[in-house]
Amino acid sequence: MIDEHTFNTTWYGAPVGIVRDPAALAGTDAELEAALARFAWVELRCSPEAADRPRLAGLGFFLADTQIHFRLGLAALRPTPSLDGLTTRWADAAPFSVDAAEMAPFRHERLQHLPGMTQARLDERYALWGRNLLAHAPATCLRIEQGGATQGWFLSEPHGARLRLALAMTSAGATISGHHLYLAAALGYAARGHKVGEASFSVHNTAVLNIYAHLGARFVATEDTWLRIPR
Repeated sequence: MIDEHTFNTTWYGAPVGIVRDPAALAGTDAELEAALARFAWVELRCSPEAADRPRLAGLGFFLADTQIHFRLGLAALRPTPSLDGLTTRWADAAPFSVDAAEMAPFRHERLQHLPGMTQARLDERYALWGRNLLAHAPATCLRIEQGGATQGWFLSEPHGARLRLALAMTSAGATISGHHLYLAAALGYAARGHKVGEASFSVHNTAVLNIYAHLGARFVATEDTWLRIPR
């Protein structure tokens, strides 16, 4: 029940575990210690109500972040004059890549708690995630430009009837606001027939919270992220 997280293992360079159901931690302490010891670190995601906090603390887990899940109606959004001059480029029509050095740094990141972690390594994780999305879902990955200069990227993937708004990134030299980037991307998705987007973001990222609140998002649930890092 404690699985290896393939993506994080590839990025981190050592086995990383993921627990998707707290019931997986119902064994004896000795059994669990042996299972957890196989990994450089382990992540647990669950609703706040499902977490047995004393039990998790006793096993060496700590609360690293809380994610806010939301849904966003795309079809109801309307353009504003502030978007004039922005151009949307789609990866399926004009392939592009995203390098870590091009992105503005991600400041609200739960994995900053890992020993020896640097901003450069965190940004490379997002670049790797972006490359994966571009490879398997180019029709829902876009780049926003102004005057020929890249302002940012929005990389998403279909998820059932909805669109998972997976990864939004502003460029290091962006001159537009995050709000304009998100709105331009959402309008682009609506123009391609997508009606509802969904995703989550850190409770600590108030800038993104304000953007999605302004766009009319509905916040539907929270999910805690716990980390276990061996001493």
